[in-house]
Amino acid sequence: MSQFFLIFLLVPQFLGCTFPVKNDRLDTGLDDELDEIEVSDLKNCDGDQLIFKLEFRDKVGNIIESASAGSQNELWATISNICQNDIEFDTASQCLIEGWIITDNASESASTSFLCTPQPTTHVVPSGRILRRLVSPLNDLGDGSYSISVGFGYYFSSEGGQATATGTFYVNQR
Repeated sequence: MSQFFLIFLLVPQFLGCTFPVKNDRLDTGLDDELDEIEVSDLKNCDGDQLIFKLEFRDKVGNIIESASAGSQNELWATISNICQNDIEFDTASQCLIEGWIITDNASESASTSFLCTPQPTTHVVPSGRILRRLVSPLNDLGDGSYSISVGFGYYFSSEGGQATATGTFYVNQR
């Protein structure tokens, strides 16, 4: 039985990202305030011109900055393309998001890294669109402010650093 359990734990890493389950999608603009991204006059862009951000959403999908203690919310990562051309970019593995870390106002932190198939993967973000990925639920957080950072699987070619996005989420009693 223990050998079966060990095999079960190791197998998902060969199947691609195990969390979240293949949920990135292109924003079609339906019921979303981010549908009309202004396209700049930039041409011939590459991955270094993509914009990496975080979104905090409530249980019905509205973008929020704060919530009441114990509420159910979600952390989303976005990649926006404001260039005139579609942008293809590669990640070293099949995961678009490699991991994230959350730190509360008492400097206590927790982090996670996602298991990914170590196979380089090409992603495409069309001009004027947003690629979204659900990173994690943010449920039942206590009062306070939370600093959150997400590490993407993309590494900038010009500076060599990992693409990251950070944000602060506030929880208070209402």
